[in-house]
Amino acid sequence: MVDFRYHLVSIVSVFFALAIGIVLGAGPLQNSIAVGLNGQVNSLRDSRESLRTELATKNQQIESDKNAILDMGSRLTKDSLAGKRVSIIVATGAPNTVVEQARKSITVAGGRIAGEIVLTQSFSKAETSTYRSTLAGNLGGYIPQYVAGSTPEQTLGAALDTILRGNPNDQAPKTLITLLTSKDNQLIDVSAGVREPADAILFISPDQLPSQEDKQSLSASANDVYRATVEAMSKRGPLVSVGTTNDNKAFLLTLRNGAIGSTVDSAGTATSQINIPLALAQELAGKHVKYGSAQGADSIIGSVPGK
Repeated sequence: MVDFRYHLVSIVSVFFALAIGIVLGAGPLQNSIAVGLNGQVNSLRDSRESLRTELATKNQQIESDKNAILDMGSRLTKDSLAGKRVSIIVATGAPNTVVEQARKSITVAGGRIAGEIVLTQSFSKAETSTYRSTLAGNLGGYIPQYVAGSTPEQTLGAALDTILRGNPNDQAPKTLITLLTSKDNQLIDVSAGVREPADAILFISPDQLPSQEDKQSLSASANDVYRATVEAMSKRGPLVSVGTTNDNKAFLLTLRNGAIGSTVDSAGTATSQINIPLALAQELAGKHVKYGSAQGADSIIGSVPGK
């Protein structure tokens, strides 16, 4: 067994070392420690202020560059949509900033916002799929050039197209709006108004496809619902889709890979603001384009038709 005196010596040694540390810390080493710590604190403070100044300068430079790009872009897009009427469809999950920028891009290019529709979550939710199928069976009679045998999603796309490209004073668009805005299962929101027939439609897509975890609540086929809807509209007239392309799940890429209408990627950037009216102008001229810097793009910056 270890002698008790060994434990006693160990305990005394610990307290003795602690006492020496206290004495030195409060005496001879106090000033040097304090000076060292203060120096480190001041150095960190200076570094922080330097980084803050550098960040502010960089942000100012980025903002200045963005404004310069947009200024040049406005000259490029000037009158590219002169007298043209463009309606907007906003998918669930589309960023509000992108919607606002799209409106501005269209008007800067000389176009007019003819109408705007927002798709509700019920438009693609699994829980409302039966309702959508039943409702679609009653819409065909109000859709010009309706294709018999269309799927519910294709029928909904044709109905949206009729609302936006048709005369809002005609009975068919009015009836379709009434059916699609039922309070029990509202599929669309038209509170922004539909004022005149659209020459072209801009579809603002969601950021990305539903993940595996979302599929139970959002729908196992939300991608298919949106894809079929947009494809149906693109077959009936000029249509451009704009969206983000943060990864290979971005919904816009499914449209681009399927050659459905024209596409503009990198939504929210200065280049996308320039490309939106240019892509719409190309669609109105009968040409499908893919503008941006993401996968499958034909050109980073678009061009005016005929130039």
